[in-house]
Amino acid sequence: MKMKKMFFSLLALGAVSFAHAQDCSKYIYFKDNARIESVVYDGNGKEIRKEVQEISGVEDKGGERIANITTTKSGNEGNSSSKGVVKCNGGNLYFDLTVGLPKQDVNNPAIESNTKTSYLTYPADPKIGQTLESSLDFNLNGTTKGKSMKVNFKVEDRKVSGKEKVSTPIGSWESFKITYVLNVKFKVVGINIPMKLDITEWFVPGYGIVKSEAYLKGKLTERSVITAIK
Repeated sequence: MKMKKMFFSLLALGAVSFAHAQDCSKYIYFKDNARIESVVYDGNGKEIRKEVQEISGVEDKGGERIANITTTKSGNEGNSSSKGVVKCNGGNLYFDLTVGLPKQDVNNPAIESNTKTSYLTYPADPKIGQTLESSLDFNLNGTTKGKSMKVNFKVEDRKVSGKEKVSTPIGSWESFKITYVLNVKFKVVGINIPMKLDITEWFVPGYGIVKSEAYLKGKLTERSVITAIK
């Protein structure tokens, strides 16, 4: 269950504030002390955890605006926390794909990870049919309960697939649908476990990602919805 939690946590990318103009300060992720709350449900609509992302250390460096994100998760599978980075350059957002990966599990501090930062790009002006960055391929190496673990994540076929209205507890918007394939391969004590997920994100220009879903073999497995921004 710990491994399953890791890659589904990638869905919880939070609410990315978006600016039509090339003004990175308009993004919610570049407001110090901002707090972004989401609820994650299983395929049957049952709440399985809450996620909170807190923003800190906003600064301009090398022509980019950079901020730190601390994500805390609490739910049926226990509690965990992780840290990551989000960047903005010329109105384009670069979101740390490893934000949802637990560097330290509150219930099991033996979990460790060692992975390089990889980013998903959200363009300043998305267009339907636009192909997005989809060559991301990275590994997570570490231990869990004393056992060696390696997880490979590969993003493919990422694109802006459409536009539709989406509703959440804090509002309704016309949003862009961003879809991609997430291939995950676990290797624990010499055993390989492959998994292929179809991901959909609802991105609202001028606001951010307000909803995301994961499908396994055509079946909805998780849904994340933004519930508050403070």
